[in-house]
Amino acid sequence: MNRTRFLLIFFALLATAWLVFEWAVRILIPSVPSEEEREERRRAVARTGPSDEERATAASAKKWRETLTANNDLLSDDPATAAAQRNAAANELFSLPELPGGVMADLARMFWSPEEDEVWRDYCLQFLGSALERTNGVTDADRALARETLVMAISSTNATFAGTALRALHRGAPADPLVASNALRIARDPSYPAPSRTTALLVLEDCVRATPSTSSTLSILAETAAAVSADPSASPLLRSTAEAVLTRLAPKIPNP
Repeated sequence: MNRTRFLLIFFALLATAWLVFEWAVRILIPSVPSEEEREERRRAVARTGPSDEERATAASAKKWRETLTANNDLLSDDPATAAAQRNAAANELFSLPELPGGVMADLARMFWSPEEDEVWRDYCLQFLGSALERTNGVTDADRALARETLVMAISSTNATFAGTALRALHRGAPADPLVASNALRIARDPSYPAPSRTTALLVLEDCVRATPSTSSTLSILAETAAAVSADPSASPLLRSTAEAVLTRLAPKIPNP
């Protein structure tokens, strides 16, 4: 009797253990879906598609990019107003988590186009610089295009382009020696327009701040500012900017 009871209990426990084992296998090791099940899952994903929010964002991005790249006859007849319209569209595009593909190429193309208004072309440089400041949402290719365009724009003899390009590059890489060397060169070169020389001098000052200041770097900046402030051919704004730089430098330079 005891033996029979023992066997009954043993087989009951064995059956329970088997059921638990089967349950665990099904949970931990899911069965491989059939081809029909795979196809049904693919159809379900296709039916889901982008969310309403994603569709709305895509539609807005398309509209803003159309404004950004619109022909001049589709914008305001006033160049300043047209530039403001495009500037607003670009701000919206740059506010997105990811910059839509092609926007950087659009900005570079419009900057190089002599048919575009100069105010808007300067804005293009500023937005190209904004791409260098972003830590995400910009591809490596777009970042390289932005930097290449800005570096080439440094050679421009337009009133503001060289200075704007320097400022944009500096904001993207404050310690870049290429920026410092070109800022020094342009600030000293009277063949460049006064607005770009003024910006270059301020960028040079910022470069000195962004790196460990030594007596050598401070002296170079001080000499450049002194030469500009004493140049009678320099514009009043450029000379006053140089004088302001010298004033800020005075406490940092030891008396001889």
